[in-house]
Amino acid sequence: MNNGVSMTLQDKTGGSLDKFFKVAQDYLAALSKRPEIKNAMTTYNINYPQYMVDVDVAESVNRQAHRQQEYSLSCKATTEVCMQAITMRMENCSVS
Repeated sequence: MNNGVSMTLQDKTGGSLDKFFKVAQDYLAALSKRPEIKNAMTTYNINYPQYMVDVDVAESVNRQAHRQQEYSLSCKATTEVCMQAITMRMENCSVS
């Protein structure tokens, strides 16, 4: 039976990735020195691409609302054109 603990390190300062990597490695080295810790490891690797994405949520919501409004107006215009065409066809029909 294996027992284990999982932990997450976070850099909430917005510091450099190199500095965070060093802190993580130092932490793992300190953990590995303790007799009660059999294995300390991380999957974090500074050599893998790291991306930071800033999302303007308000702008995203505004754009989506604008798209939905455009779609709604497009559907309304299409429906009106179809209704006009149907009305014109009905007016041109003659019942004998």
